[in-house]
Amino acid sequence: MLDGEISHDSVTRFLSAREYMSKDLWLQVKSIIRKIEEEMVF
Repeated sequence: MLDGEISHDSVTRFLSAREYMSKDLWLQVKSIIRKIEEEMVF
């Protein structure tokens, strides 16, 4: 989905760093998700 822009290891390290709440994770990925959504609009 991300065409190799973010590696599996990077995600694993990020998630292992501390205990996250759903809001924390959303704040981290929101801009990426919005960019993907914009690219998918026809």
